[in-house]
Amino acid sequence: MKELSDEMVARIAERFRGLADVTRIRILVRLQGGECNVSTLATELDVAQASISKHLAVLRSLGFIQMRREGVQAFCTIRDPALPQLCQLMCDGVTRHAQELHAALGLSRKPRKT
Repeated sequence: MKELSDEMVARIAERFRGLADVTRIRILVRLQGGECNVSTLATELDVAQASISKHLAVLRSLGFIQMRREGVQAFCTIRDPALPQLCQLMCDGVTRHAQELHAALGLSRKPRKT
């Protein structure tokens, strides 16, 4: 990997900070299944619509999602094509780490799959 400028490192850190929230991760996982309107997201995730809107604003400002309006409804989709791959890499890493911990501790039960 090439050397990164301080500015680039700061921008990358900002994007990772934007992903460091359980609700935002749940939103992105849901959006991997396709476009969804804000009220449906709120219902499916059991989160207040105002809270969902704030999380969507963060994800949108970082370029992870895009929004479109249709009448009074707002629909969102994943904008960054690398995001599903990044989510899968993180899920794989979490699973692998859990398996390694189980093995190191001598536990026979396998961790849940994501």
